[in-house]
Parts: sequence; structure tokens; C-alpha cells
Amino acid sequence: MKKHLIILTLGACHPLSHATPAPVNTHLPIDRVLSVVTTDWNEDGLQDRAILIASDDSSADLYVFEATDTDQQSPKALKVYKQGMAWMGGMWGTQPELKLSGRNSLQIVSQNDAIGRDRWTETITVTRRDGDYRVVGYTYNSRDTLDPDAFHSCDINLLNGKAVIDGKAQKHTLKTVRLADWSSTPPELCQPN
Repeated sequence: MKKHLIILTLGACHPLSHATPAPVNTHLPIDRVLSVVTTDWNEDGLQDRAILIASDDSSADLYVFEATDTDQQSPKALKVYKQGMAWMGGMWGTQPELKLSGRNSLQIVSQNDAIGRDRWTETITVTRRDGDYRVVGYTYNSRDTLDPDAFHSCDINLLNGKAVIDGKAQKHTLKTVRLADWSSTPPELCQPN
């Protein structure tokens, strides 16, 4: 079986540099691309892109690029690379995906809606703030397909200090986290009792 590669010309990015990034070649395997979203996160009128790539283990890696020129052939700056950003299973209903929220935030969705009786969905919401990509929300829902009373839900807004846990409103003191620093461990507030 032939492997196909996507060859992207990207810009090397240094947070303290204001110069135009020098292009670098990054090879992303086209047969491992799981999901792509394109939008303008930095509000410069150019198309930025997030790509989720299947890893060699049960996870997916996230790449976030920002456009540097109106020419689609121009280099894109790699702003974030996050290894193991999403959980990935081997069949339909267990594949992660990228979405855009109504407010143009990036959502990274992991799920198990196919295997066993324990089904769940995790959504990590990311927005660009002050030149950095930050996790601003975390949502987790689980259910037991054989026991309708066995469920858990958690929705945390890291911007306003509000959360809804199993249908009950709560306040919290959690803060936003840089996407590059995000841990795969869910916030303690979302752990079932």
C-alpha cells in the first residue's frame, strides 16, 4: 500500500520574533489526517488552519497554523503542536474530530460512541487570546447504555468561573490554560463522585 504525504510549507515561529518566519518543510501523512478546520483565528483576514493527525498509538496530534500571506502557496506559521491531544479508537464512533463553535473557537472532540456499554464524549474548547491559543472550556458527558440512571455530565467555562456538573450549577476558580500546556487529565471538578 502506497503512503501519501501532504507537504506543507510552514513558517518557523519564535514567540519573540517579529520578522517574517523562514519557511520550513513539514511532512504530514495524508492517510493519517482525521479532521481539518479552516478559519481566521487571529482576525487578520487570512485563513488559519488546525489539523488532527492520527498518531502511532491510540491518540491524535494537533497542529495549528496561521497564514502569513494572502497567497495560499505562502508559508504558514506553525503556532501550536500538541502531541496526544485527543484519544482515538480504531473504528467509527471512536474517531476524534475538530469543530468550530458558534463563536469561532476550536473544539477538539474525543469520543466513544461505539464500544461497550460505557459511552462518552469529551470536548476541549480553545480560543486565541492575546496572541496565544488557550483552553477556555471543557465538556464531558458519559452514559451507560444498559442503565439509564448511570450518567455523568460536566461543562466548565474557564473564562467566567461557572460550571454545570450533573445538572447543578457551580462556581470554580480554575483559569484558562495555554493549549501547549494542557494536560490530558480532566479537571478534578469533572471527576465523577
